[in-house]
Parts: sequence; C-alpha cells; structure tokens
Amino acid sequence: QPVASYPYDLEICDLCVRECPIVGAISLEKLSDDPADPRRMPVVHKACVGCGTCEMICPAEPAAIVIDTEMRLEAEA
Repeated sequence: QPVASYPYDLEICDLCVRECPIVGAISLEKLSDDPADPRRMPVVHKACVGCGTCEMICPAEPAAIVIDTEMRLEAEA
C-alpha cells in the first residue's frame, strides 16, 4: 500500500516539508494575501536534490508536488 494512501488528519497538510530529508528544499507558501485563506502551495527550492520523497508522501490525487529531474537538468544547462 502506498504511503500516501494512509489517513492523515491535518488541518494544513505539510507532509512534503516534514518528510523531506533536505532542510530548506521545500516550503509552503500562501496562495493569496487574504489572512483568512488557509491554503498553501508547496514550493521547491534550489536545495532540492530530486529524491521524490515529497511526491511519494503527498496524499493528494494527483500529487500537489511533482519532481521532474529532467526539467531541473535543463534549467541548470
């Protein structure tokens, strides 16, 4: 059974940030300037090594975060 299929009881899901083995690779950013809006979006930073832990742990379907190592290689070229 995939890890993402386990039930999680979180008001704001931050599994990708909590489970990432690289400190500072992912953060949750607000989707709007409205202080009452609890929605957050995962943002991948340069520290990311592309291990895919965040994508694997994401319980959303489809995953709210996708690691594309080919895209990163193109950006660095």
